[in-house]
Amino acid sequence: MPYLFRSINKRRWDWSDGNPTWLAAGAIPAAPFGDVSPSPDSELSLWWIPDDKSTVHRIVTALAAGRQHPDKFDYALIDETTLRELGFMLRQVPESCPDQDASNQWHHNLTQLSANDLRNLVNLIKSTAQLERVQGPQVKTLLTTALDAGVLDEAKVNPKLRESLQRRARQASSPIGTSVASVRTAPPERQITAAPQRLLMAALRYLAGVLRRSIRR
Repeated sequence: MPYLFRSINKRRWDWSDGNPTWLAAGAIPAAPFGDVSPSPDSELSLWWIPDDKSTVHRIVTALAAGRQHPDKFDYALIDETTLRELGFMLRQVPESCPDQDASNQWHHNLTQLSANDLRNLVNLIKSTAQLERVQGPQVKTLLTTALDAGVLDEAKVNPKLRESLQRRARQASSPIGTSVASVRTAPPERQITAAPQRLLMAALRYLAGVLRRSIRR
């Protein structure tokens, strides 16, 4: 059973476990519609996923590369067969993407969408879709691996995200223990100035002892 992938915000779908008390029976809250907002041409971006879900992480990586931070990534997997049975029109069309090869192969648009179509789509996602999440640390690993492998076009990766990943890589590769050593070992100039101070204190203690002995006599 192939799927269609749509990025979402899982918080918008909390109501799927039970309607809020203020919501009338059979009504749909407005929040989920934020995840199915169409383009000015009344089209909605989706990604085709094979039965084994083998391309999910690659698509997550491609979309996460357009964000500012490597945060958690939520998505819904919608049954393609059911979607087509409801009369939705699906057209394969690539879009500009940091992973252009993935876009050329798997990106689709739902076309000619009406308001009623969006309602049906929200109901379909609520009732049958798999709502999943990739946690932030794994998103970071996926992005770093894809950049290192040349899968992503760096020119299309969000500049703030690229800078954040590079900064974290530099921090991870810095020598371990440098800061600890700097705390435990006094700087050279402090070591140099400390030696004369110790000699002076020893000389003063010696003179004080001589003076005490002379007084006693």
